[in-house]
Amino acid sequence: MDHFEPPSQFELTTNNAEAWETWKFKFLLYSDAIQLETKPVKQQRAILLHNIGDDALNIYKTFGLQETLTNPTITEILEKFDNHFKPFKNVIYRRYNFFSEVQEKNQSFDDFVTKIKNKAVDCDFGDLTESLIRDRIVLGVLDKNLTERYLQDPDLTLSKAIALGRAAESSRTQSI
Repeated sequence: MDHFEPPSQFELTTNNAEAWETWKFKFLLYSDAIQLETKPVKQQRAILLHNIGDDALNIYKTFGLQETLTNPTITEILEKFDNHFKPFKNVIYRRYNFFSEVQEKNQSFDDFVTKIKNKAVDCDFGDLTESLIRDRIVLGVLDKNLTERYLQDPDLTLSKAIALGRAAESSRTQSI
């Protein structure tokens, strides 16, 4: 029978979220290698908690989970750790940054659009993402003639706004 070494114990670092993801990945590989899912839940939990290390074991104790023969499962425990180590995300602040974005004086149109798209990623806009990026472009471009053109198009889409912006910038550059 093959012998597989468990991952080294988890230790708190300056970047706990990244360290946790790495440790969890290694543990899940180990879990597959030893076919942990074939063992009773209580034994699965014991193997996880034995290998997790003192730092994480102390955190586990703060979860206040009631242990039985079938609960919590290692999936539930790993989810608790995922939530514990998930970086704090202030959506209001991220949206503030997104809605405050305007094109800078010497910034190309494409750089402006890229910056807006990157800021939109963590704003949790859902289905509104594309229309809000379009609106931020309309409101944030320096070229007020372009803004006027945008506002005259009731069917303006994000792709159309980007195409018009590129065309306006290209014609400005060629006329200089």
